[in-house]
Amino acid sequence: MSNTEYYLKGCGVVLNRGEKTKKRCVRLILFLFISLLLLSASSIVSAVEETKLYEYYSNATGTGTFYGKQLRGQTFTIGTVSDNEPFRLISAIVRFDNQPNENPAGDMIFNIRNVDPATGLPVEGNIANASIPCSELTGRDEIFFDNNPILLPDTTYAIVAQAPLSTAQNRVLCVLNPAGNYPGGSRIYSDDNGVTWFIQSARDLPFWIYGQPIGSEDDTTSPEDNTTSPEDDTTSPDDNESDIDDNAEENNTTDEENSSKEQRKERKRQCKQERKQCKRERKQCKQERKNQRKETKKQIKTEIKQESKNLREQKREIKSNKPCKSSRCK
Repeated sequence: MSNTEYYLKGCGVVLNRGEKTKKRCVRLILFLFISLLLLSASSIVSAVEETKLYEYYSNATGTGTFYGKQLRGQTFTIGTVSDNEPFRLISAIVRFDNQPNENPAGDMIFNIRNVDPATGLPVEGNIANASIPCSELTGRDEIFFDNNPILLPDTTYAIVAQAPLSTAQNRVLCVLNPAGNYPGGSRIYSDDNGVTWFIQSARDLPFWIYGQPIGSEDDTTSPEDNTTSPEDDTTSPDDNESDIDDNAEENNTTDEENSSKEQRKERKRQCKQERKQCKRERKQCKQERKNQRKETKKQIKTEIKQESKNLREQKREIKSNKPCKSSRCK
């Protein structure tokens, strides 16, 4: 009995020597394998569906280039334009491309860094990393980080990009807004591999940060908090006055909560509009590429036809200029 037969018998499959039984065993193994694949795919899809857009900035009307030791980045503060809550970082959409007619080598490296609150500049050490080959840059790409740290509310971080193998003859192009108006951060740059950093407050780089929300534990209360003693039931006139003040404060807090809820609703609505705009731009980019490929193919066909026509004309000229050796010509 072969090893395969021993394995199948251990799985509870009754074996016979016939071909039909072997086929049944193979089908059973294939069925189990496909089931495992479907389960893993469903878990991946559910994880992707849970992600949502947090911090972002979409305005971009200009471009800039960098290469080699030069780093370009953008600082951002959680809660500036989206929900101010902790979340697990998953991915980001960035806007970088190759300089026209140039081909930078290697990968474009991205990382997330902490920011010094006193200086507004990134500190040494990456908390998340991602990369994409420079040859695959399209001007709007989604990058997925290899580790998924938790980003905290009201905290400033930096997303930094570098193409270390690019050169002055083969540069990388970054999209930016020369009249930066993002309130939660600014464009940062370094020309010496991140040894020294500078802030360019008049400019901003577009970015979209995606993550998975994390439930807070502040809502959990112990049973002891709900228990009251008989002494608590006794009230005095002073206590009544304090109760009135507490009611006024509660009314103020409820007004603030309502306003914050409205602001969150407005931010969520803006996020939905932003995602729709992203989808439209992606669709437009695909259509432009498709049209460009069609135009290129059409142009190549036209050039081939013209070249073949020129060759035919050259052959005709050669034949016409060739001296005639037949008796008729004489």
